[in-house]
Amino acid sequence: MRWIVALAVWAAAVAGAAALSSAVASSVKTEQASDASSSSFDAGAVKAADSNSLFHTANFKKALGIARNHIGSGAQLDSLVIYPGYLSMTQVKGTREADVYIAANGRYDLTDTGSHIGDSRVYSLARVPASAPATIAQRIAKLAHTPLSALHYMIFEPDPVTHRTRWLIYTVQGNPITYFETGSAHGRLFKLGPNGLEPVRG
Repeated sequence: MRWIVALAVWAAAVAGAAALSSAVASSVKTEQASDASSSSFDAGAVKAADSNSLFHTANFKKALGIARNHIGSGAQLDSLVIYPGYLSMTQVKGTREADVYIAANGRYDLTDTGSHIGDSRVYSLARVPASAPATIAQRIAKLAHTPLSALHYMIFEPDPVTHRTRWLIYTVQGNPITYFETGSAHGRLFKLGPNGLEPVRG
């Protein structure tokens, strides 16, 4: 009985954290896409299946390269959000936080956002695999029959329960599956749908 209660608590924690991640990511998208629209390149208009999407390994690898050149591969992150048109990260440096923004066209911005608040665990930028988004997207397409075009954004962050890093992959509005979750590019895949959080069996 105890393991059933523990599992229910874990599922509730995951759902709560995912909702918070969704809200944060949505806020980032609104701000950055609006900012990018003032130039000739509109990062918010890029779709997951577009040729310049960061969900493709070559494009994401370039964005990571830009980040590493500016803040270092050992930079400590609180969270990382990948939209098709841009990459947004929260860097933690000492007691300060900064938003790092890299558009699919190579544009880079860093904004100091103040003191680091919270007890969330940080992780190194070096731990983010360039091939992970594309690999995960391919597995979702194969196992869950959800095409790349149905994916909205991905989050790489510490799990609030285990503190291990995990991927949350959100779908576009209207999809019966709210998001997918996995501990790594090749890890076990879960989905949150009408029946709650459950494994993707393929």
